[in-house]
Amino acid sequence: MVQTDQTGVPLIYRECVPDGERVERLGVVGLVKHTVLCTCMGLAGRGEILAYPLLLLQASGYADLRELLRNNWVAAAVLLSTSALSALSYYSCCLKMKTHYYVDNRDKADSWKCQPTKWLASDREKEEVRYGILNAACGGFYAVTMGLASLRGGYTKLYYDVNQYGMVYFLLSFPLLFHFIECFAYWIHRFWHLKFVYARFHKMHHKFQPPTPFSALAFHPFEWFVYVIGGQTFFWVVPCHPIPAVVVGLYTSYHLIEDHSGVKMTSVFPWQPTTMYHDDHHQYFHVNFGQHIVFWDWLCGTLRQPGRTYTEETFGGHGAGKKVS
Repeated sequence: MVQTDQTGVPLIYRECVPDGERVERLGVVGLVKHTVLCTCMGLAGRGEILAYPLLLLQASGYADLRELLRNNWVAAAVLLSTSALSALSYYSCCLKMKTHYYVDNRDKADSWKCQPTKWLASDREKEEVRYGILNAACGGFYAVTMGLASLRGGYTKLYYDVNQYGMVYFLLSFPLLFHFIECFAYWIHRFWHLKFVYARFHKMHHKFQPPTPFSALAFHPFEWFVYVIGGQTFFWVVPCHPIPAVVVGLYTSYHLIEDHSGVKMTSVFPWQPTTMYHDDHHQYFHVNFGQHIVFWDWLCGTLRQPGRTYTEETFGGHGAGKKVS
């Protein structure tokens, strides 16, 4: 039976599991390695591994890249090199993380794995690697296109002088961007779980159950395009300095990977649920659609609840069976 707190949120999404065991915490060195790997994989997968440095360099005032990047040959070289770098970085970091857990510590799965008795079939592992590399390359192209649009012609709402909108707006941009991404992620995720859409697109991602680090980007290419471009819509509509974009981007990139890693982890941030939250989404399919907070799932009744049955054929996000008050 899944134990919940007084608000109805399963305890395993907070930190504790029913038998009192705590979700695994790494030592300082292990935590640093884990954080660097997850962040690099996330940045590579979404193509921000080069886009962010370009935007920060422009914002720093040390260099004006706009004239250089107006050269079509330079812009093309940046696009192609970022796609290649994203794919290579994503593959190498995922491989390192997967080797550490799924090979070197396979015999200790009970201590670190979200689903310790389940393992992804070898043919599915190869498939998720192929889709992950492809989408990482595409993500690199999408992200740098946005960066070039800003630096070459000012087509986005990115601005580079904090004083342009003031310090208060600059500071408010952090939570504003974070909640935009979370709201977008929840509702677009629910869209992909509509019965007729799921079968054509998102079902591909759910083939990779239980998830591994490579599963994070193993989507239908069109779905990944919608995720990346949709998240970047903010920068085309709302004024935003590169620093909030980078800080929030680093955070969301990190958790994109960690939540698909299959590794039991508890975040240092109180609003971020444990990795069991999204791992349960893969295990039970049409439930837990949020990304970094449980608010939308809690509000809309799509948070996994005891007494409910969840299968791949049970659509709607509420499961089946008798509801528990």
